Order: sequence, then structure tokens, then C-alpha cells
Amino acid sequence: GKVWVCDKDIAIKVAQDANAPRLTLVDCMALEDELIAEYEKPEFQRRLHEAWARAGGDAVRQKEARVLMCLPIQIQVVQKFGFDPSLKGVQQSVRAFKPFDDIPQIAERSQLMTWLVNPDKQAWDRKPTKSYTTSSIGHPMYDERTITVVARVLSGEELCRVPMRLSDTFCGLREVIENALGGLPLKLLFGGHVLADSETPSKIGLSDGSEVTVVFLHHKVLSASSDHTAKFVCVTSGDSDMVFTGHTECVRSATLSHDGRSVVTASNDNTAKVFDAETAECRLTLCGHRKNVNSAVFSPDDTEVLTASDDGTIRLHDSVTGKCKQSIPNGGECVNSAVFSPYGRCVLLASGDCVAKLINLATGTHEQRFGGHRDAVNSATFSCDGTLVVTASDDSTSKVFEVMTGACNALLLGHSRPVNTAVFSEDAKRVLSASDDCTVRLFDVLTGGCMQLFQVNDQRASSAVFLPDERHVAAASDKCLRLFHVRSGDCQKVIEAHTAAIHQIFLC
Repeated sequence: GKVWVCDKDIAIKVAQDANAPRLTLVDCMALEDELIAEYEKPEFQRRLHEAWARAGGDAVRQKEARVLMCLPIQIQVVQKFGFDPSLKGVQQSVRAFKPFDDIPQIAERSQLMTWLVNPDKQAWDRKPTKSYTTSSIGHPMYDERTITVVARVLSGEELCRVPMRLSDTFCGLREVIENALGGLPLKLLFGGHVLADSETPSKIGLSDGSEVTVVFLHHKVLSASSDHTAKFVCVTSGDSDMVFTGHTECVRSATLSHDGRSVVTASNDNTAKVFDAETAECRLTLCGHRKNVNSAVFSPDDTEVLTASDDGTIRLHDSVTGKCKQSIPNGGECVNSAVFSPYGRCVLLASGDCVAKLINLATGTHEQRFGGHRDAVNSATFSCDGTLVVTASDDSTSKVFEVMTGACNALLLGHSRPVNTAVFSEDAKRVLSASDDCTVRLFDVLTGGCMQLFQVNDQRASSAVFLPDERHVAAASDKCLRLFHVRSGDCQKVIEAHTAAIHQIFLC
């Protein structure tokens, strides 16, 4: 009766793992309490009811909607109790509950979870209550003693005092402080130690009156705009300390070298330019393309620049002399973007003929094709380890592929208009996509489900990136940069960074 993904919910069987974690009664109660807390959130309930309505009374589609909504949450929760953060881990946790199914503390929680993930039950039945608490059993994870934590900035000024239970995690404390300060990204320090979201006061040794230091995180992006410029912009303050000029048409992309010393831009004036990142002086103009240059990036060792153009070619330039070292045709199809593989041996290009292609630079041959789209591919990027590729297409979808096999692992649905960019999170478990439908979406790679929706009002979202804390994302729409909180989906800051539309942003 668990409201979890189990073997009969999806056609995947996982063999019993003898090494899977074992759960005590209190562990089971604590795990279910965390799931209940997530299912009770208004945003989860809103999205669940919308998905349920789209199912139109079809029981199979309703079950699919429930699985897609619940599985990402279950994966996050079971990981805290020692299970693998995967479908297999969720199924192992379900089996670990079997000895406790008939115990009242578990049965009543299961009834409550069933009600929370079934809108039909919510319409007809009263919400079940939960009478048994974990604290009554005395589990150390649920230390109810309360302390007051004092938050100060580096200058010593007190920001606030926050009551916490010794068993509460610092995630809640950080979010309280972030919300009080308008959502600005920050980290917390105690005794020189960065407090992780999963840690608790009892683990770190905080006592009543302990002081934590608040450090603001000032992240910069490099933005490329139709106003013919690129610039560095701080997404928290809005400050711009450097502007790169010289192009005569809109700038399509701008990226920073790996050593942080140079910036390369790509423009509709058929050129790319290399600038000094500290002085904004133009060092090189890279010529040779006959049409718009859509993207320009540095090689992993910064010795070369790769450009992609509507003229159907990619070109490899020396980053010091500007000399074109290699030109590779794309069969007459425009190249919307091109990036190096993490080790620089291959390049990945997004093509107007509905595919992304992996090309060996040494031979110029195609090593892999990533197909299945029904319209032009606008961007294609690697995961950090180079094993996966994510594409964004005019057919309103993104896809995740395995590099070695070319197999499509996930189809990311939800956008209603062309998808302009798609990028992985650092661990490659999530994808962030920006679309002409005026939204940015956060997807779970394992399930393909949409985890969060970020609304950019009535303007197309041209580009979006994760900030390093991955609790915030930055998106470009029209002339503005927008800062969003991942958990709530709220827009916390809007910065008018340019005088014309922003085409792309790059995290510095």
C-alpha cells in the first residue's frame, strides 16, 4: 500500500540486494515524515492536481502522473537513509519497509501519503491524521530541544536571531536568512567551517546563542546582446564592471577562457573577437565566415577558438595569431552552436538538420550522431564528465543522449515553443532549459519529469544557467537577467543589463 514507485507501478524489476541498508521502526517513521513534508507543500499539490486533470480520468495516465511527480522526491529522501539515489534505491527502501507494514505508526503515515498523492481521495475523503511522533520514541535524529542561532555578516553586524531545534538541518536556517534578505545567494560559516545544508546544530556542536557568519555569494555572468556588446554582470547586485564593444551587429554568444584572462564573442557581423578580460581591449578579430557567427568558445587549454556559423561550417582558429587552422563543413546546414568535448579531442555541434553531431578534430569524421528531433537543434552541450549530451530543439523538446552509444536516455517534454538552450547540473542529474514559451524548466534526467517551472513573464527565455550553489538559476529574457530560487520557483531579482535583447549568458 505504499505510495511509492514499486515494481508493479513500472515495468522494471530490480533484484533483491543483500547489501541494501536496513531500517529500524524509527528510521521508517522519519523517512515517511520527510516524504509527507514534501507532499504537503502547496507547489507539489498544485502541480499534482494539474497533472491529474490532464490525465482526464484515465487511471493509467493518473498513475504515470503520480510516479513522475513523486519519484524525484523519493530519490532525494531515501538517499539520506543510506540508499542509492536512484530508482533501484527507492525500490530497495520499499522492501525494507515490509516488516513494519502493519505497525500503526507506519500504517497511518501510509494512509496520509496515499491521500496526499491522490486528488480523487482528497475530493471525497477527510485528510488522515498522524498521532504517533518520532520524538515520543526518543530517536536522536529528532532532538526537540531548541536553541537560538545568531546570524552576523563579516563586519559583525547582526542580521537576525533564528530559533532551531538541534535536529533541524541548516538548509532551513539558510533559507530563512536568504528570504529575509530578498533571496540573495549566501553560505553560512561556523568556526571557519562551511555549514552544509544536510548538517544539524547537534552534529556541528552549536549551542544556545551560537553565532554563524553570513557570506554573500556574488556570481557574475557574461552576457551577449543585440545592442552589439557583451558585458560582465553580477546577478546579485546588477553591477557591470566591463563592457566589450567593437561588433557592428548583434552579439550572439560570449564566453570566458578557462584561465579567466580572455573573452571571445560571436556576432552577426560574420566575425568573432577575442578581448582582454581585464581591460576589454580587442586583441583579435577572427574572420573567414560568410554568414552570422552563432557561437565561439575556447579549447580546454585556451590555445584555440572554435566558431560555428550559418554558412554551414565550423572553424578552428589559433587564439594568439587568429589564423584559421581548420575548417569543417556541415553538409551545407547551418551550425547553431559548437563546443569542445571536455578533453578537446572532439567537437559537438548543433545542426539545422535536426541532429547534433560529434566530430573528431583530427580526422574531420563524424564519431556519433544524436538524432530524433523533428526540427533544428539550437544547442548541444556535454555533461561535466563528458559521458552525456543534452540537446535543445525548435521542436519544443530537449533530449539526453549517451555519448558512447548515441542512445537517447531521456526525452524532456513540457515546453510549448522552441527550446533555445539546455544545460546539465554539475552532477548531470538535472537539466535546465530555456524556451520561447516564456519559461525556464528544471527537469529530472532519470525520470524526464519537470521538477520546477520558472516564469519570465511575457518574454522569450533565450538562455539559462545554474549558479554554483545550484539553489539558484539565472535566466536571460529580453534586455533583462532574472535570478530565480530553485526550490520555490520565485523570481528574486530582475536586472536590466542591456539596451536590447540578450541572446546568451555564460557563467563566469
